[in-house]
Amino acid sequence: MDSPDPPSPEMIREHLEQVLDDSPFSRSPRLAAFLCFVVNEALAGRGSSLKQYAIGVGAFGRDASFDPEQDPVVRIQAGRVRRALDRYYRDEGRAAVMRITIPTGTYKPSFAWTIRSAVRTRSDVPPAIAVQPLRNATGDASLDYYAIGFSEELSLAVTRTSVLRVMSDDHGSSRDRLVAKEDSCVAYAVTGTLHEKSDDRLRLTVKLHDTASREQLWIDVFDREIGPTNSELIRVQAEIVARVASATVDLNGAVSRAIVESARVQPEVRLAAYEALYLGHQYDYTLSPRDFQVARQALEQAVQNEPNFAPAWAALAQIYLDAEAFVHADIENAIERGCDCARRAFSIAPGRQEAQYAAAYAALVRGECSEVIRHADQIFATNPYAAHMTGASGWFLCMVGEYERGLRRIDEAQNLNPGSAIWFEHARFIHAYDRGQYSEALGAVRRFELPDVFWTPLALAVCHAKLGNGAEAHREYRKLIDLLPDFPKTARYRIGLLVQQDSVVDSLIQGLIEAGMPNEEGYPSARLA
Repeated sequence: MDSPDPPSPEMIREHLEQVLDDSPFSRSPRLAAFLCFVVNEALAGRGSSLKQYAIGVGAFGRDASFDPEQDPVVRIQAGRVRRALDRYYRDEGRAAVMRITIPTGTYKPSFAWTIRSAVRTRSDVPPAIAVQPLRNATGDASLDYYAIGFSEELSLAVTRTSVLRVMSDDHGSSRDRLVAKEDSCVAYAVTGTLHEKSDDRLRLTVKLHDTASREQLWIDVFDREIGPTNSELIRVQAEIVARVASATVDLNGAVSRAIVESARVQPEVRLAAYEALYLGHQYDYTLSPRDFQVARQALEQAVQNEPNFAPAWAALAQIYLDAEAFVHADIENAIERGCDCARRAFSIAPGRQEAQYAAAYAALVRGECSEVIRHADQIFATNPYAAHMTGASGWFLCMVGEYERGLRRIDEAQNLNPGSAIWFEHARFIHAYDRGQYSEALGAVRRFELPDVFWTPLALAVCHAKLGNGAEAHREYRKLIDLLPDFPKTARYRIGLLVQQDSVVDSLIQGLIEAGMPNEEGYPSARLA
């Protein structure tokens, strides 16, 4: 694999400014003067001339009579600068995209990418994850087959749940073989230990770590009672595999969080398409306007750089559709652009859940309920153990009135991953409100409160109105108007983009009128008159 290009002078100067702005350099003019001088001299091609005399005169203002043998200021400050750089990269600069060092024995600085940055700049290929066989600690060699079989099932689940490249050791001959080479492309590794497997109990530990830093990103212990039948063992194993995949590689899993963090702290490096996708996943989890803007910029660039990467097109489809559905941005022809992106994703990879998700969303905003159901069922059938997609498929079903199946899938998603996206609770709100269970609806709203999304004050307003809490209802309605001043004129359109049941839309609008919104004829609600 090719080595990355060295940092450019512009990137080095920008990084130098970041270093100088942080302690300890910001508190010491001498340290800052030394570092600034030697870096600029090196960038000007005069690195070989960086001797004590040149630094004493150029950095510290000594006159022509300066004698380094009599005045050790350069040697003293050089040692302090080296230690200050070490401290900086251990603390404030631990996530820096590059490092400036001054090797002992010279005053010429070196500039190099960090390990993580080098991985990111040398290839747009998604990182690899090694799924290694469980270590059999039971003392029973006959259980080796189970250790290997578990890793095979987990490899399949990881492949279906993420865009990571999955590497596995089919025979388990060496647990470290996949990540042993210094230049290995494996960024993450899943390992584990089988502690017990008997007729009635299964106990194992699974871990995820970063292969470069050796940092442990996630660990869990699974202790399950199992029945005597083979089918019971298969059921329990499938449940554990699903939980591991959800916690490690699903949306908001440990790997997703690591990739998002890496992408955010290195904005000056062009993001790979897979990184843009993970920024899209982060937005999908939070629905925050800030994450929306970051994801939109990254994904629009990603589809230009890699036009055949279907997951990026699918994520961009959601961005455009959400821009209209949640009023995150004023994008011309947002619905049409979102539907076009969804078609592009589906034409490239119709078997991927991301493409099916985008197709379901495009069908929803077009009011094509039968297509929403078809694509939602495809999402679930493709991989029922992907927690986020399972929950999303349930949400789509609820939006078209298929409450029983939809809520069951949301239950399954939240059981697999208790940290699932909180916006799944929006479906529970719609269901409870539709059934006239306003206390239950209010409880659901409080579980998905997103302060920057208009659905939060809308839902709170109608629930309080139906419960007879007039003051609270009106207060929440005012918050809605603060977010969207023209909402009374667009209420039916905004609600109807997601809720494809006319009776529910009518009921929500009636609740808003009771909360203080002028009715469709322009007259105030009689309830508040």
